[in-house]
Amino acid sequence: MSENTERTVAGNFELTLNLTDSRGIRVTGYVYNDDIATDINRRVDAYQEVLDRQAARSDIIVKRAQIETAKSGLKNLVKEYERMLVLTNVGKGLTSSEQQVFDNFGRNKQHLLDTVEELEEKIRIAREKFGIKE
Repeated sequence: MSENTERTVAGNFELTLNLTDSRGIRVTGYVYNDDIATDINRRVDAYQEVLDRQAARSDIIVKRAQIETAKSGLKNLVKEYERMLVLTNVGKGLTSSEQQVFDNFGRNKQHLLDTVEELEEKIRIAREKFGIKE
């Protein structure tokens, strides 16, 4: 930027981040007549960092909901498995779909546990990277 004290706006730039279907953030910055490329890049980069942090915050909320869904699914899976276990222990047969759920219990349980662990790790990484507190 030059030493010229009179600056006029020569243009603008806009960065937009869509967070959800109904939420978004838009940042507008200005380009001045005495700006050089590094000045513009510095401003755009600074605004982009703000948007990246906000995207991470929004993504954490989504991931928390996914964790709760997976945990709920795990509880339901265990409950259903226990119900079917009782049926098989008293000599009652399972329907073909119940048998499939029963046979795949271990794999499905592990998948849900892995999902929770992966989501929690992604949240931890985002918090650390962007300095996001609980």
